[in-house]
Formats: sequence, C-alpha cells, structure tokens
Amino acid sequence: MTISKILQNNLSEIGISFLLYWVFFGFTFLIPGLQSSPITYFVFMPAGMKLFAILIFNWCGALGSGIAIFSRLMLMNSVQFWSDWLLLAIAVSLALYLLVELMLWCFRIDPSLDGLSYYQIVILATLASICNGFVYAYTYSQLDIGYLGGGNIIHAGYLTIMGNLAGNAIFVCAAVFILRNKELIKVILRLKK
Repeated sequence: MTISKILQNNLSEIGISFLLYWVFFGFTFLIPGLQSSPITYFVFMPAGMKLFAILIFNWCGALGSGIAIFSRLMLMNSVQFWSDWLLLAIAVSLALYLLVELMLWCFRIDPSLDGLSYYQIVILATLASICNGFVYAYTYSQLDIGYLGGGNIIHAGYLTIMGNLAGNAIFVCAAVFILRNKELIKVILRLKK
C-alpha cells in the first residue's frame, strides 16, 4: 500500500468520524429538552459514536471525534478562547482513546476486534462514559471556562456521565439490534439497489 493510499484512508476515517459525530449531535440538538446546561446534555448521542469510531478507526476515530468536539464547542460558545476548547477536545479524545486501548489490551482483543463480546462493549461504554464525564468536567473547571450547570465539578461530571451513559446505551442497543437482525440489513441493502 502506498503512502498516498494510507493517507487517503486515514483522512477518510477522520472525516467519517467527524461527520458521524455531527449527525448524532444533530439528533441531540434538535430536542431542546435534552440540554441540561449550555454545553451538557441529559442524553448525548455522540457518546456512542465516539466510542465506536475509536474502536473501528483507532487513532483516526479519536482525531476525527476530537476535531468534531472542538468545532462543536467553538460553535456553542465562540466567546471562549479557542485554545481552551482545543485543550478540552484533546483531553477528552486522548482519554477515551487511551481507555479503549487499555481495555482492549485487558480483554486481550486484537485490533481486528475479533472476539469482542456484547458484554465487553457494555463495559467499554460504561467506562468511557465515566472517563469522559470526569475528564470533561475536570478539564472544564481547571481551564476556568465558566459555569457547567451544577455548581461544582462532581455534579457537572455526574451530569456528563449520565448523558453519555444514555447516549451510549441508545447507540449500543441500536447497533446490536441492527447487527443481530441480519434480515434488516438485507432489506436495507436491497432498498439501496
């Protein structure tokens, strides 16, 4: 495989991760009742997408998700210094990437994800929600960005964890339903023709 082909594959994986983040954020954004504060949500749909992007695309998924996080934060609050949002996006993306890599190593799952079970995905989703919630809330508070919605880091972290758990649960259940329902996949493929 040539360097240009590898670069093209990596850029497409980054782009897919970026676009999918925005697609799932669109679902979240369209329902105003899901928002718990200006930048946190009771159900955060992109949480599941971030996890699966990192599982499937590895570091390219983390990078694409990180760019999407940065762009979302910039759009939601452009008054804040862009460097603060960049640091927050890097911290969250790097923490999730390292967590996924560590857990795959602990589960003894190879990069092709052969042998990854439903229960391991649920464990990964739960740990990713907890990790993302506290890294997000801690970084947000340390950068002195502003009010997260709960008055303190524990409450803000809890809100973020709950939103991510709900988003991960919806995403994982939908993915498992689709993957287990081979007939549904066949119908979708026939409709595309």
